Order: sequence, then C-alpha cells, then structure tokens
Amino acid sequence: MVDTVAAMNLIVCMGIVWTSICRLRTDFCRLNLLPRFKYTLLLTGSLIAGLPNVVFGEEPSKSSLVLSSSILIYLFTDILTWRNRK
Repeated sequence: MVDTVAAMNLIVCMGIVWTSICRLRTDFCRLNLLPRFKYTLLLTGSLIAGLPNVVFGEEPSKSSLVLSSSILIYLFTDILTWRNRK
C-alpha cells in the first residue's frame, strides 16, 4: 500500500515543479538571471524532495511534507505579483 505521507509529498512537490516551470517561462525570468537561477534551484530541489525513495532510499517525513507545503502555499500567495509580469 502506498504511504500517505509519501504520496502527499510527491503531489505537493510536483505542484512546486509546475509552478517553477511556469515562472521560468515568463519573459521576466528569461531576461533576468537571478530569478531564473532561484527558480531553477527550487525546481531541482523539489524534484529531489518529491522522490526521496529513488534519490536517497529514504521515506519522506511529515516535516518535509510541511516544508514542501509551506513553499507551495508561498508560491500560490505570490501569484498576483507574477500574473502582472509578462
């Protein structure tokens, strides 16, 4: 049976990946190196955090789920700022 925490962590981390890819595709990130670097790091980190079984051979903990969820919530609360950027 699939571990609930692992499944939720994977879903949340894929949300972070999706948001990072969307923001990397904006003209703002294409023209500015620092935001592009930040969202590339966030994308890479969330891919690794979403699949700890494959990368490290460990199960995700509840604390990693809370951290990933808080990052995703932050990205969603900042959506109005990014909606105005082209």
